[in-house]
Amino acid sequence: MIDEAIQHPDLRGTSVTVATEEFLAKHPDLPQKLNQIKQAAVKDIQANPEAYYKFHADVSGYPLDVVKASFPITQFPVEPLPDQGVQLLEGTKKFLVSQKLAQSDFKLNDWIVTQQK
Repeated sequence: MIDEAIQHPDLRGTSVTVATEEFLAKHPDLPQKLNQIKQAAVKDIQANPEAYYKFHADVSGYPLDVVKASFPITQFPVEPLPDQGVQLLEGTKKFLVSQKLAQSDFKLNDWIVTQQK
């Protein structure tokens, strides 16, 4: 083995869902409902990690030990978009802009839908 991703926490990714303003206008409750579903799923994973690992291994075809090493439960935040996720997205955005893979720089916060209470 040459290197392991676990040795480079700054290279991890984060997942987001992107929707147009037109779509959100038609489905204004989507962000809140999607976050509620995700939060429930993460809480279930945290409460039943062995079941999650078995499911992931069965679906992906990867050995159980590989799934456990590759997907630590701590990587699944309960909060919709934690500060660390925003930092990772900011780093990705800077890379895309520097490589001219994004047309121009933009404020990441302009793209974030705040959680409705």
